[in-house]
Formats: sequence, structure tokens, C-alpha cells
Amino acid sequence: MVFPYADSTILVTGATGHTGRRLVQRLLSRGAKVRCFVHNPAHSNRLPHGEGLEIVAGSADSAEDLERAAEGVQAVLHLAHIRYSPYVVEALSKKTYPVRVIATSSTRLMSTFRTPLREVVRDGEAAFHTAPANVQWTILRPAMIFGGPDDNNLEKMAKMIKKLPVFPLFGWGNNLVQPIFVWDLIAAIEACLDRPEAAGHTYVVAGPEPMTYRDMVLTVAEAAGLERPRFVYLPRRTSTFIAQIIRLFWKKFPLDPDAVRRFGEDRSFAIHPAERDLGFAPIPFREALEKKFKGEV
Repeated sequence: MVFPYADSTILVTGATGHTGRRLVQRLLSRGAKVRCFVHNPAHSNRLPHGEGLEIVAGSADSAEDLERAAEGVQAVLHLAHIRYSPYVVEALSKKTYPVRVIATSSTRLMSTFRTPLREVVRDGEAAFHTAPANVQWTILRPAMIFGGPDDNNLEKMAKMIKKLPVFPLFGWGNNLVQPIFVWDLIAAIEACLDRPEAAGHTYVVAGPEPMTYRDMVLTVAEAAGLERPRFVYLPRRTSTFIAQIIRLFWKKFPLDPDAVRRFGEDRSFAIHPAERDLGFAPIPFREALEKKFKGEV
């Protein structure tokens, strides 16, 4: 398929992040001119080198900075936090031509637990629903993202398995999860660019099938070549309460009460709309893990 944005300029927010760096690499390989919007120019050394790469510094909560960065672009890939969407919409609404926008949100919005972050995500998505017609948006809600040695999810899990004598599970670890491989997310973003008919829609993108959290930990250990972890099962409600109390006195306590609470719900998702409309075809979890731990991503 011919890439419709070859020789076009694409603005990427969140370009120096885990997904952003890989997306920039992919866009450059397809012939696009990529303008990376970065908060800290010193972090631009994380980006791949290539002809067609441009760095613009600014703040994602400044519509003025975003408007300057978006000058002359045909598409915006908004990978920075969805909370900045109102500023993206404001910046693009002043343009006299249509701009394709792909924004990554979060499946946290689908949680049954009402948390401040869930409301932030909701408000961020709402900005696109009230955007003017020239802002042709698609929202992707990825599940937990993994891939490469720099992800903050399964890489951190593998380190915990290696270092800790026992691995803590809140509850019995039977809650379902459905993590997405970073390159599958990038493929979904590309598919949105290739398909203008996806504008105005929101899609959940996740792995091909759910698994229990406990099985995910065991599979990570096996794929990483680690010993099978021994589990310690912690009462979820008690752990949530203790974390809440500690957070009152230690704001940076690493155990988030909301994260513990979410062990009480399944995080499995229907990806059929993305499969149907975007040709979304995520690879199996074990296969993706092998690529990750072999350093192929």
C-alpha cells in the first residue's frame, strides 16, 4: 500500500517516549517528514537519526506552541498524554484545511473504578468530540504497552522476578489482562493514517487474547530465561487500605492504591472493531515477548 503521507510533514507529540521513538523511526522509513514536538530538547538525542527529521521545542499545555509546531503539517500523531488534547484541538482549529489526527488514549477510561486519572482521560477524549470539522480525529485506546528494554511494564516485571525472593500478587492473580506489543500499536496508528474512513471513531487495541495476571508473570519469567517465580498472595482490599494510609504521609510511595484496586477487575477487551476496520492483527503474547527479550525491538 502506498503511504498517503509520504513526502508530507507529520507532527508527533510524545516523540521521545517509548512508543514515540519507534513510531518516528517507522515514519521516516516510509518517506514522511517528521516534526517531533519535545518538551526538553536535551531528550532529542533519544530519537533516531534520519533525513526528514525536525525537532521543535515547546509545551504540550500551550496551544500557541502547538500551533507553531503544527504549521504546514498534514497529520498530527498525538502520543503525549491525552490530557493535552484540548490544546491540540485549539491549535488545529485555526487551520483552514483538514488535518488528520491520531490520538492515543487509555483503556483506563473503561475501568469500573472512578479515579481522578480516569476522569482526566475522559475529559481529554471529550475535546476531540467537540472539535471542529477540520480536525479529523481517531482515538486509539491501547492496553498496557510492552516491547524493547525500555518499557516500564514488563521490563520492570522481569527485574522484580529476578531480584525478589517472592513475587507479590494482589488477590489470586486471576484477573484478566491483555497487553499490547508496541509494534502492534504502531501498526494500528499507521492503519489509521492509511484509512481516512476511520476518522471520527475510537478503537481499543490490545493483544490477541486475554490471560490471567498470574499467567502473564509466569510467561514473562519463562521468556526471559528466569526461574519460575514463587508467589505471595496479598489481600487486595487490605493492601489498598495500607497503601492509602502510607500515601497520606509519603506522597511518593511507589505502591499506587488505585493500581492495587484495579487487580479486582478484568482488563480484557473486545478488539473486533479494530480488526474489522483497521486490519489490526496483533501477534501472540509469547512471540512478542521472545522478540523483546532477544533485543529485536
